[in-house]
Amino acid sequence: MSRNAIIYARFSSAEQSKGYSLERQRKYAIQFATDNGWSVEKTITDEGRSAFRGANRLEGSALHDFELETRNGLHRGKVLIIENVDRLSRQGAKAAAQLIWALNEQGVDVATWQDGYVYQAGNNGDLMELFSVIIKAQMAFEESDKKSKRTKATWKKRFEQIADGTHKGPI
Repeated sequence: MSRNAIIYARFSSAEQSKGYSLERQRKYAIQFATDNGWSVEKTITDEGRSAFRGANRLEGSALHDFELETRNGLHRGKVLIIENVDRLSRQGAKAAAQLIWALNEQGVDVATWQDGYVYQAGNNGDLMELFSVIIKAQMAFEESDKKSKRTKATWKKRFEQIADGTHKGPI
């Protein structure tokens, strides 16, 4: 019997909307589902919602709605397919692990197509799974934090140059 899968795809910024992020995420998720014999029920997306500060989990987001539905038992036995752990959260290891485990507690497997891993509901004792979530989530947080600091520094310098009249080029 084929299991139902739901694809979750997300990107953070308006700039990323110009690219192929959602298309890429959907394409590979569908292939991953097909390879595993799962039937894709639907795709949910959060466009322009960053996972670094948790905007993709706030009220009004597709992931927020999915979490509510999951808590109400609507997705038990299904698989949530994502590109990487960082599609769900970039808030650090604890936040990502808690979300994956909360979904697992409600009977939802979480599958990451990029590395082919499935965080399975009912799998309570796998130490490697625990380390995997922690390491991947912390790396995603650190990458986002580094980008955030670089962007802030760039804007600070730009504003300083505008203030002292040395800025050349577009704002």
